[in-house]
Amino acid sequence: MGLVSLCFLLLVAFASGASLIQVLQQIDQLSILNDIIANSTTLTDLFTTANNFTFLAPNNAALEKWIESAGAAPNSTEIEETLQYHFLQGGFPVVSINSTPQFASTTLPNGHIANVTGGQVIEIVTGSDETPQFQSGNKTAVTITAADILCIGGIIHIVSNVLEVPKSIPALAQEAQLQIFVALLEKGGFLSSSKEPLIDEILGSSDVTVFLPNSAEAMASFNNISDSNPSQDQLDSIFKYHFVVGFQGYSSNLFDGQILRSLEGANLTVTKRGNETFVNGAQITTSDLISQNGVVHVINGLLNPSNITTPPPLSSESSSGELTTVVGVAITFAVLVTIAIAVAAFWFLKKRRIQVTEIRRDQYKRHLENQEAAAKFDALNRKFELESPVEVQESQLSYGRTAVPALPRVVMPPRKSLYEMDATSVHGTGRNKPLPTPRH
Repeated sequence: MGLVSLCFLLLVAFASGASLIQVLQQIDQLSILNDIIANSTTLTDLFTTANNFTFLAPNNAALEKWIESAGAAPNSTEIEETLQYHFLQGGFPVVSINSTPQFASTTLPNGHIANVTGGQVIEIVTGSDETPQFQSGNKTAVTITAADILCIGGIIHIVSNVLEVPKSIPALAQEAQLQIFVALLEKGGFLSSSKEPLIDEILGSSDVTVFLPNSAEAMASFNNISDSNPSQDQLDSIFKYHFVVGFQGYSSNLFDGQILRSLEGANLTVTKRGNETFVNGAQITTSDLISQNGVVHVINGLLNPSNITTPPPLSSESSSGELTTVVGVAITFAVLVTIAIAVAAFWFLKKRRIQVTEIRRDQYKRHLENQEAAAKFDALNRKFELESPVEVQESQLSYGRTAVPALPRVVMPPRKSLYEMDATSVHGTGRNKPLPTPRH
């Protein structure tokens, strides 16, 4: 049960204070149904104690039409079983019904007309006009005339027809006018009394899924086998290969690559291609015919355990279409990757350019600071050359941001040449006294 259904049931529990029987008794168009319930202990108990349900209530016109079409008036047991089949386990408000089939279990008990684990089912799906439908048996469907009537424990849909309780597989095949399948049974000798034990075994089993061949291709395949004079055991093997016992194979339970073990013992392989479903090489043409003890799928080919086939190859048109789709996806992916790389490269280069600009700005700033410091240093040097040693003893040099104490500057007197010096400076006596003549 989906989230929508659960929320709806919670709303029912808090919003409605009337029981199912009380709500039904307030609706005039359900007077026949109310009389039937009042005269049946089984139905009264069911309707009084039920919880978490959806009841499909046939209106007066629907019940009158059903009783008239039955020929003889149905007995009390048939009426009870029919109404039990209208009682679904779980909440199914209209908003939860869509094109995906759902198979809801009913309160119809297992017995002579049902043998399905969890209870006989009803298919819930929207029709071609997108209106909600409830289907049973040979796709017989009923529609809703009044939807989502609340009561304690569940909801009520008033329907315009009575749902038919599913029939046995042979009766279902006859009702569905599957003449080719009937002809196959006749030609294979499966309608003779000698085959009753095999047929009874299948009809008496629970949860049986049948892949029923009904096409000219299936008949042609069987004729080819018959021409080779097969033994009865070979024919029995082919017959049993179409049945899977112990598996509720509704369409919602079939998936691609699924392996099913047949009654014959060999495996069947399910293949799905979009909306098409294949069993081995045969395609399901009609799905979900609900039977007394399971479900029937009509297929367009014969299944043979001695000649297991696979689905036909895709047509060239389909192949070219798929190839075009693959190429288109690949091109789109390549374009997206290229755009992503280009965008990433653009942002990387933009970020790198910003980083380089910041580095160059810092370098230029430091260059200006160095030039300013150098100018200050040169100015100090020129100042030092002009100042006396005493004046610069306490000064300091400043280069950049580091202060360096200045050493005392000693100013030497200008030098004189030897000939400019006076005698006193050379000999310590007199001035301008000639030098002695050197001895030889």
